[in-house]
Amino acid sequence: MKKRRKNWRLRLALLFYFLPILVVALLGGIRSYVKGEIRNLLPDEEYEEMLRFFNEPVSFPEEWAQVEPFSEELQEKVKAVLDAFHQAGGKRIYDRIPSRIVSVIQTSQALPYGGFVSGVGMQGESATRTISFLQILKSGEALTDEEWQRARSWIRAASPFAEALRRLSERPDYEVEAFTNLLPLQPGTSLLCLESFFLTRNGNVQAALDTNLAALRLARRHPASRLIAHLVGIAAELNAVKSAAVLVSNCTNETTLKQTIVEWSALEDTVVFEVMDRVRLIDQMGAIRWQIRENGKAFDLEPGKPLDYYWRQLWRDKESMWKSLEWREGLSEPDVFLLSYLGCEGFFARLLWTDRLLYALGGVPNFHEADIREKVGKTEFDLARLLIANRIHELESGGRTSGVRDFVPELIPVEPQDPFADGPFLWDATAEAFYSVGPDGIDHCNRIRYDPTNGTKSAGDISLP
Repeated sequence: MKKRRKNWRLRLALLFYFLPILVVALLGGIRSYVKGEIRNLLPDEEYEEMLRFFNEPVSFPEEWAQVEPFSEELQEKVKAVLDAFHQAGGKRIYDRIPSRIVSVIQTSQALPYGGFVSGVGMQGESATRTISFLQILKSGEALTDEEWQRARSWIRAASPFAEALRRLSERPDYEVEAFTNLLPLQPGTSLLCLESFFLTRNGNVQAALDTNLAALRLARRHPASRLIAHLVGIAAELNAVKSAAVLVSNCTNETTLKQTIVEWSALEDTVVFEVMDRVRLIDQMGAIRWQIRENGKAFDLEPGKPLDYYWRQLWRDKESMWKSLEWREGLSEPDVFLLSYLGCEGFFARLLWTDRLLYALGGVPNFHEADIREKVGKTEFDLARLLIANRIHELESGGRTSGVRDFVPELIPVEPQDPFADGPFLWDATAEAFYSVGPDGIDHCNRIRYDPTNGTKSAGDISLP
């Protein structure tokens, strides 16, 4: 009996002796596996580019390192928006947005209001698609009287949410990153834009353009924001811009339009950027700035150090790592420990470089497409300003323009340039509209319209409305 007890104690002692060795060996194996996978996923040229990106000193404006906490007044306004959002239905608000059910043929047929349905079944089978009222109105089509009644009911029911958004948009210190939860922004800007159409229908164009301006102001952000904040901001901006392109055609007040274009130009530096060519650096700096504000952590953001130096600060403890993950819901404690280990070792950052892990863990948008989305946002913003200027010129002179020279510098300080071409926007004399060559860089004479549902980088020109 004594001998058996001794054997049990010996086995337990051996287990405790070898367990740390096994854990170290397991982590070492994971480390080697991840390192090998990163190497296998990337071509030689891109792998060398990644190493330079993480190991060589990076430069960025010194003001990016200056992070001030959001004021209590701003945080109160944000909380008011979040409370109103939850009262309006929270995540369920998407199910309450008034929509029209459209019948289409289930082939590779173009849909009304943009997009395609790919055939799944017999050719000629019918299918349906739900189109929001806002999407219909942005396309220039009208709603039925019954649909306007439904829109009015939703606008009234969600009016506290809209009012909270308006008050927040008026804050000069607001930016998208003020939200710890970004969910309210997309339905919020849609609500404001739909309300602006409703106000126009009732003849109150001034209030309509003011409401639309509030939606545009909600897209304001810092250039060094997280990628997710930039993408949400771009979506909010596009919502407001496409709505405004239809609204201004109903405005006959030159003073109102001139005030609108001045306010839009004043917002240019905060709602449209050209920074996504450095998207990985922007995303890292944005994550660190967010951590400083969210957790009060101390970071060294002095420019000129390798990105690895900044990354390791972000992932140096479990709390910072946990709060940095946009897709953290559902992760177990072992997941957190493993990701924390990979993050501190710098391997997680390198996996993010490949974009593969992003898709696996939550479908975060592709880094490579962010630059195109940003350019599309800037393109439509500038085209909307040109459209407003053209409307003013039409009201003042009685005829449409034949070129940007009629607007610069009286209405637009500097002639806008097409982000997808080496020159100004083109003029379609037939449609009497300015247009961009779009992401494919080919001039289709404004006969083929760019539609991102066909692919972020697809054929077609961009024009409004």
